[in-house]
Amino acid sequence: MTVEHHITRAKRRSFDPPALYPFGDLSRDSLVSIEVEAPDPVVIDFVASQAGCSPSHETILCWVADDGALHHHYRLVGCHREHSWTGHAFVAFAHHHGTELPAHASEVRGRACSFFRVTTCPGAGHVHRVELCWFCGGVWATASSSWLDDELRVILRPPRSEEHRLPPSSQSWELTFEFICPPHPAEAGSPFDASTHTVYIWGDLSFNAYGPEGRCPLHGRRMNQIVPQLMTGRVLSSSEAGGAAHWSEEEAWALQAQYYWEGEAGESRALCGKVVDNIKRGDVIRSSVAYDPSSGVLTASIQCSGRASSIRSERPFPDGDPPQFASWRHFFQAGEAGEAGRGAFGRPTMCVEYKGDCDLRTLCGLLPFDVRSVGLPGATPRDARDWTVELYSPRAGECLMLRQTSHRPGRVLGGLLHCLQHRVTALRATEATVGCGPPRSL
Repeated sequence: MTVEHHITRAKRRSFDPPALYPFGDLSRDSLVSIEVEAPDPVVIDFVASQAGCSPSHETILCWVADDGALHHHYRLVGCHREHSWTGHAFVAFAHHHGTELPAHASEVRGRACSFFRVTTCPGAGHVHRVELCWFCGGVWATASSSWLDDELRVILRPPRSEEHRLPPSSQSWELTFEFICPPHPAEAGSPFDASTHTVYIWGDLSFNAYGPEGRCPLHGRRMNQIVPQLMTGRVLSSSEAGGAAHWSEEEAWALQAQYYWEGEAGESRALCGKVVDNIKRGDVIRSSVAYDPSSGVLTASIQCSGRASSIRSERPFPDGDPPQFASWRHFFQAGEAGEAGRGAFGRPTMCVEYKGDCDLRTLCGLLPFDVRSVGLPGATPRDARDWTVELYSPRAGECLMLRQTSHRPGRVLGGLLHCLQHRVTALRATEATVGCGPPRSL
């Protein structure tokens, strides 16, 4: 897999595949070529600076068709995001207000402008940042890139979490979490797109021990999770009777209580409380999961400043027909079978879960995760200093450090020669939280 950046001036270039317009014919213009080997969409963030821009001019970005025709003519202010699946070409140029916009790439000849070529083929996802600035009356560019993961997590677990047991099914209990709302990812220094990015921050209770891959399988559903959560971006936010799930785009932080499970065909199912919006950085978030043995019902709630979202779940997997379990008490009793006096397994976890075109800098901007207290079932709420911390990405798996390398062109020897500079963003488990314990032994 390769990631290359080439910045040239007054130099002819020819490209493959031929479907992309041959920018080499425009010999007077600067050229930025981003050549990527990747299976997933390549993300290109065009970031325009107005510093040095004449009041009579603006920065225009166009998509260039294979015949050189210019399309879209975006007026760049701040950041503009594009996705390329099979290969695209772009041009950015200075345009005088009130004059006719060019319709073809050849018409920008003689202007100081920047061209971009992006090609993709199977490999791993990337994000590219093209910074556009004004110089000598024209638009000039530098490019940088980073490897992308589609998921990053900070995970907190109590000691021996996989062996954690609930009180017996005849007893009531409550699980509680308290943490601080972090800065919104849009404040973290990287573009945040609510249509493609997702952040969930939660304390949950899951029952993996009884799933198909657990130690005591009772059913065939992989997910069975009570999860009141703080969320933003493209999030699961509503459900129908029976659990059919729907998603929405939340531009700011919001709260919601949920029961999330997997349908019989592997699809997402949920029982959702109302969405509580307008949650702010620094707000204290409190959530709970509680069990009532007299009714066999689980309730979950999450609140901030007196505003709350809650759900009441009468039994696991309410889409089952006929139901496999009559109530949560019935489910817990099935888990207790053969172990008199011992409660069922229930795994509490806390997590910062980031999905989409994941830039590690954005995750770092949400951290440290400030946990104030946890109250395990049957125990008094206290601090989480004995909860272990680990990190996760699909490429690294469970780990204690995440790294993301960006490649940025620089200059040496007085700016006459180009070189490729590498900037590494790193996150260590010891830096990811406040109020929690040591890194997990992996």
